[in-house]
Amino acid sequence: MKHRIISILIMLAVWTVPVFAQDNTIAIGAIRATLTLPDGWERIENEETLLSAQSSRGTLMTLSVQNGDVSKSQWNLDLYEDSECEKLEDSLVETLGKGGYENVEGSLVKQDGVKWLRFVWETSGEEGQRYGVQYYTAMNGQAITAAFISDQKLEAEELEEIDGIIASVHFAEIQERPAKSENDWTVRIIWISLLIVAGLVTYMITTRRQKKR
Repeated sequence: MKHRIISILIMLAVWTVPVFAQDNTIAIGAIRATLTLPDGWERIENEETLLSAQSSRGTLMTLSVQNGDVSKSQWNLDLYEDSECEKLEDSLVETLGKGGYENVEGSLVKQDGVKWLRFVWETSGEEGQRYGVQYYTAMNGQAITAAFISDQKLEAEELEEIDGIIASVHFAEIQERPAKSENDWTVRIIWISLLIVAGLVTYMITTRRQKKR
């Protein structure tokens, strides 16, 4: 009986190997991080600074990484006080509203030493209504923007999946910030512009992919 149980356990272990081999964890080389897609999501493209994927419901994700003077000055969003991040969030909600985004709602999300600014919004145009969730953070001197866009209203289940994707982002190392510059206020103003531009870029990339499919 004991030998039979051991044999069954060995067989089960062998059968489970392919499951682990098919894990949907993706490396993002530019930021030395990994991200895990849930069941029902398919990777479309994975480059050094760009990752795109699509859900079975048709929602498209584009994650982009930018590196420049602004992101280096910010370095890590977690180094800012919550109150500073929330003020910036309010400014971005206002800026997004003026930029053509509708029903914009912002929030600050904190996960394992990483702070994300999260925005939910809608847009309308010639191609119809679009619904989006957009995340932004700065980490190790790089700006990271993840946009999730759909032509259907995002239901609670998919919003939970999207939040889970962001929660799965794991950085191999959180580096210390170099000597702090003296132009914090200027950086914050540029920060807003950077996020808007990054959002527009990811939106255009995503909608172009949607047209091709």
